[in-house]
Amino acid sequence: MGEFWEELNEGSAEIDRQVGQMEDAGDGLTATISALVSVKDERVRQEMLRESGKFEATCADPTAMTDAERFAVLGEEFGEVAREVVEHGPEGSLRAELVQVAAVAVAWIEAIDATAEQGRL
Repeated sequence: MGEFWEELNEGSAEIDRQVGQMEDAGDGLTATISALVSVKDERVRQEMLRESGKFEATCADPTAMTDAERFAVLGEEFGEVAREVVEHGPEGSLRAELVQVAAVAVAWIEAIDATAEQGRL
């Protein structure tokens, strides 16, 4: 699968290990941890969809999309949240849609960071 997936798997395992430690410590962050793990899982899913050919790129790719295109993706996801609120309320898939919004935002941040890192090389 390549270097990207090796790094992703290593990072994911480290996040899961740290989450387990935080949960064991009982620090009251269970809901936050659950949300962040869901966002991490969604980012992995997005990259798997890209690799399978469903998407040409994700918002994390620093060169494949413009910020305007990333904004359009984020806006589309935000629109799905609005639809859930109006049409279905909490019984629908509101949480899943919010996780997708957060994951797209995280992917965009990844692209910004990658661009900044490339500038430092």
